[in-house]
Amino acid sequence: MSDSKKIRERLSAPMRNIFLAAGLVFLIGGIFLLIVFAADIHIHFFALRSLFALLFGGLILYRTLTKTKKSWLLFTGLFLCLTGCVLLLSDSNIFSYTISDLWPVIVICGGLSLGTAGFYRTKYPRPVFLVPAAAIIVLGAVFLLFSLDVIVQPFSEVAARWWPSMLIFMGIGLVVLFFSRSRDDAVLTDDGDDDFADSDDGERR
Repeated sequence: MSDSKKIRERLSAPMRNIFLAAGLVFLIGGIFLLIVFAADIHIHFFALRSLFALLFGGLILYRTLTKTKKSWLLFTGLFLCLTGCVLLLSDSNIFSYTISDLWPVIVICGGLSLGTAGFYRTKYPRPVFLVPAAAIIVLGAVFLLFSLDVIVQPFSEVAARWWPSMLIFMGIGLVVLFFSRSRDDAVLTDDGDDDFADSDDGERR
């Protein structure tokens, strides 16, 4: 590798970090200011709590994507940013719902963050992350239907009648996880056999 190419690579990494930092600042600031001005929110503690969640989540995302590369930090940063957006919407006058009505959306945000962090860690969709993430999202969506009074029946009555369906979904998830882990073990075994065969060929030569 030539010296000029090494210099370009060294210069390109800080430049990418600057682009990422500026993009996160514009994205978070734009979301906050858009909702503040569109809903005519007065700056008070409840508006600041969403701003703190957005800023802290953005800092964690920047640190994760540029330094640590840890998936659990990506989950934390993304979850804080999404939660900050939910808090900001609940504190605004755009919708007539409060955080007591929209709390299941935070559960959905947790599922979305888990799925994204799992994809970031493995570089491709794996059921070991997608199944729990999908379960959390579905659970949050069900709670949201009750919280927004889309389903008028009490949750206790519906749960008492339909709780066996949870066993069915849990069973499907565990079976999917079994087959996914079996496939991964088979791939690792095949790779190990190939490596062993290559080493034998090398010894014979």
